[in-house]
Amino acid sequence: MKKIAALILFITTTFFVSCSSNEDSGKQDPTTTTPEVVDPRLPNQKLFRPAVKLFPKKENFKSIIQTIIATISQDDLGNEVKKDVTEISFSYDSKGRLSAMDKKSNWVDFFSAAKFQYNNADELINATNPNETVELNSKGYIKKKTDQNGTLLNLYYDEIGRLIKQEGVYPYSQLLLTYNTDDNYETHYGQTETKTTYSYVGDKIFIETIDNQKGYITVTRTDNGTIKNIKDRITKTTDEVTVDYNKAGIYSSEPIFRYDFIKWLHLKEWKMKTEIEGGVTTMYKYGFDYNYDKDGDT
Repeated sequence: MKKIAALILFITTTFFVSCSSNEDSGKQDPTTTTPEVVDPRLPNQKLFRPAVKLFPKKENFKSIIQTIIATISQDDLGNEVKKDVTEISFSYDSKGRLSAMDKKSNWVDFFSAAKFQYNNADELINATNPNETVELNSKGYIKKKTDQNGTLLNLYYDEIGRLIKQEGVYPYSQLLLTYNTDDNYETHYGQTETKTTYSYVGDKIFIETIDNQKGYITVTRTDNGTIKNIKDRITKTTDEVTVDYNKAGIYSSEPIFRYDFIKWLHLKEWKMKTEIEGGVTTMYKYGFDYNYDKDGDT
């Protein structure tokens, strides 16, 4: 099978509660309003709008109930092959506020089973997940993430709420070929120190991630047995992402979603290069496609 040619994101058209505008035609408000100015460094979500919002009814958005995300590739005959399918279901409370998300996938993140809590002013005050804990700052952005496996990440944002740095630790494991036991394998567990920085230039996002696997073990076989070498292993990943700020992504740019630009930005192209100990090991290039309905909703 050929390598992945494109990463396609698409959303089912199974919506509920199609919110309509105010139909009171008796009077018109004579007040002249000034159109909201959209910061060009943030996505314009007026013409092409996001599918997922915390408060869809407030802005006459449709309330989406399910998304489907898949990776599309081609086989040797040119046939389209769909894999890594992820389904996410959305639930809303009696006030039309997003209350829960449920993801059916082998790969999970915080929003795989997130629940949201609000105060009487419709402000998000808490987001929870049974497998992961997040802390919000005073503006509603996720500033810290921890899980039961030992992952701890601190997140930092710039003055307009774009993620600029993420750093912390997470666990890793190795399956070592030892030649010294009957099954010849043993498992080593360690910790990875990680740091990711984000730089925004025009329609590009430049990302650099340095992962340091502490105490990484390599095994060398000799005539006299095996030798274990213990040394930190550095992996460097660089990404160049092209975005379209004239269109919305799948998620809104509300603070709770800002920790992951893949959700709230409209991606056009993604180039990735990974180096382990200074040697280039993998290079990928992805393209993205978004579908919008006649109303401009993703």
